[in-house]
Amino acid sequence: RLSNTRTKTVLFSGSLQPELVIIGEAPGNNEDEKGVGFIGLAGTLLRDTLKNIGIDPYGSIMYLNAVSCIPRDSKESPFRPPTNSEITTCMPRLSNIITAILPSVKSYLLLGLMGYLAFQSIITPSNLADRVAKTRMSDIMGWSYYIDVPVLTAYHPSYIRRRNDKQLTQEWVNSIKVLREKLCKQ
Repeated sequence: RLSNTRTKTVLFSGSLQPELVIIGEAPGNNEDEKGVGFIGLAGTLLRDTLKNIGIDPYGSIMYLNAVSCIPRDSKESPFRPPTNSEITTCMPRLSNIITAILPSVKSYLLLGLMGYLAFQSIITPSNLADRVAKTRMSDIMGWSYYIDVPVLTAYHPSYIRRRNDKQLTQEWVNSIKVLREKLCKQ
């Protein structure tokens, strides 16, 4: 259904042998127009933050989204969050991309999930046994695992932009710094 309203499919961008895979929720208007992920305002905030804390945003990072087409109801309608059904439909694609890169990078790969929808797309119900009752983003932030790969869940950069809250922004930057520290230890 999403393919009917997209301009371009946004599969992934960045390194094919990443140390870090960052997963967001969905392409926005800029990404849909150009077919490249994480180039809108939220992506710019993320890349600037990575650069400011010492991670090359164009280095060994792969950028993906939970869904690969902009979620909207028609070509004229605005962006909306992807539905659970749309995320579920795109899960095999996302899983296949991660599984395809694992053999060559598993010993040092990290996943960074930006937002609740990215978390939903990767962490399956069997992985959620201890978090099933939790529904707030603050309850799922932190470390978990996907196919033995460490996963850090953090706020989505668009949420940080919308809230424009210094304390929340600092918490988000600190969570991204944890990724850097983990990368440095590997």
